[in-house]
Amino acid sequence: MQKRFLTSLQLLACLLFVLPCCSVYGSEDQPFPVGSQLHQSTFPAPDSQQTLSYLGLTQCR
Repeated sequence: MQKRFLTSLQLLACLLFVLPCCSVYGSEDQPFPVGSQLHQSTFPAPDSQQTLSYLGLTQCR
């Protein structure tokens, strides 16, 4: 019982150390500049009529 508690405590300590490091690493990425636009992308139409009605699409090219 005591060994299990110590293992859990070590895991919790590691997580509390690693998680803030992950958020700092992710914040280093440069966001999109204000006013920038993403490239226009197109997706293929769904195959089934049921999927089309679920997505609210009436006609697809």
